[in-house]
Amino acid sequence: MNKYLFSIFTAVLLLVIINCAPRQKTLVVVVPEKNGKVGAVTVTTPSGETRINTAYAAVRTEKGGRTETIQLSEQDVKTIFNAALNVRPDPPLFFTLYFLEGKDELTRESKQRLPDVLAEISRRGGNISEVTVVGHTDSVGKMDYNDGLSLQRALRVVDELVKIGIESGAISAAGRGDRDPMVPTEDQVSEPRNRRVEVIVR
Repeated sequence: MNKYLFSIFTAVLLLVIINCAPRQKTLVVVVPEKNGKVGAVTVTTPSGETRINTAYAAVRTEKGGRTETIQLSEQDVKTIFNAALNVRPDPPLFFTLYFLEGKDELTRESKQRLPDVLAEISRRGGNISEVTVVGHTDSVGKMDYNDGLSLQRALRVVDELVKIGIESGAISAAGRGDRDPMVPTEDQVSEPRNRRVEVIVR
């Protein structure tokens, strides 16, 4: 499940096609995340490639492939893309909580972190469409046991989510046993980082 962590984009790209007779124009803008991180994008046209990797940098293209790199301000973007920004979904939230060996009890550190995780999820309010909770174990123990334990861990976290008002129908829970280790190990190896629950909020 940790592969989902790589699905977080470090930039939000806004793409708008503006019909301006007789030529069609396209504007691509790099918008930083709320935490200030900025990604990069390469715009490819018949004329070649143009890469932009700074906040509010933009590439304007026209029919035929001609491109122009421009710099917009935050206010420019808000004005041009007002409608799109208003309906833009919040980016997914990803959390990992760790458990004691052989138990469905959170570690001390994860117990201390749980209120912050729940508060962050709660701030989404009605903007939550789905929550995926997946439990994992290390490679100690038999497969059937680990499957059951990983599901128990996931359900413990589900209970906490329901307590803060997340509709149970929006939550899916699964146990993966030791099939998707964060840290690959041999069989029967106690690895704390593999004893976890991953929560993805969309």
